[in-house]
Amino acid sequence: MFDVAYRREFDVVLFWSLDRFSREGVLETLQHLQKLTSFGVAFKSFTEQYLDGTGMFRDAIIGILAALARQERVRLSERVLAGLERAKAQPRRWPATDPARKGQGRQADSQDAR
Repeated sequence: MFDVAYRREFDVVLFWSLDRFSREGVLETLQHLQKLTSFGVAFKSFTEQYLDGTGMFRDAIIGILAALARQERVRLSERVLAGLERAKAQPRRWPATDPARKGQGRQADSQDAR
């Protein structure tokens, strides 16, 4: 699509909704919309009237999406760090392979090794 947009074979990309345009996340979607805009191609959502890159609010829409992308990156980073800290704080638990030893964990495994 971007090759054809670069050649200006169309003026507007019309999509049903933003989640149908790109399922890659806010940052990637923002980059796709900015790339289209740089090629001189506008964008418009069929079901979301506020996503209209053909009018005078195009720059505002891109700015809002950029802010959402930044927040998404921050939240993702926070979740990863929290998960790493939680994994460090919790002792490792290995699942019992034999259903009869369920709940015995490492004790049963160390007895088998003897």
